[in-house]
Amino acid sequence: MEKVKIEKLITEVSRMSRGTMIQIISEIETMMSIYIAELLTSDKQKTEELICLILAPRVSLEDKRQVFCFLVDQYNPEFKKEHPNHNADLKRFVEQRNIYAHYPVDFSEDAIKKYKDETTFTFVQLKNSKASLVKRIDINERTFHKLIDDMNVYFTALKKLIKS
Repeated sequence: MEKVKIEKLITEVSRMSRGTMIQIISEIETMMSIYIAELLTSDKQKTEELICLILAPRVSLEDKRQVFCFLVDQYNPEFKKEHPNHNADLKRFVEQRNIYAHYPVDFSEDAIKKYKDETTFTFVQLKNSKASLVKRIDINERTFHKLIDDMNVYFTALKKLIKS
């Protein structure tokens, strides 16, 4: 396959992957906000104000994750029992979201070869480190689908949690 076609495939696959990741993490983030707000007040108007005026615009995803995990550990032992690794899992989702949202796609010769040979595309983290200025993160279909499947478990669990 010629280089231009492979670059186009990498672009399409990475865009689809980013969109899927950003969509599901946005849904998870919204449900964590709803859980936090509803736990802190039973007044519907105050819940909406808490989400719209404080949680959504002023609290980072990572901070929401920390608050959510603290509250669910305190007030929902059943959720903690069903999802004993929720803190680590949600932290991993936040880290992966940051990769998908912020890291550029690698179009180097090595990356094109890797996609051609293994159908794997690569995100690049540009960093200021003595060891290396670049960190490459390979994404293949299996690892992407595993991540999305794991996130869907929490999507379903959070949906159930906020409706209970």
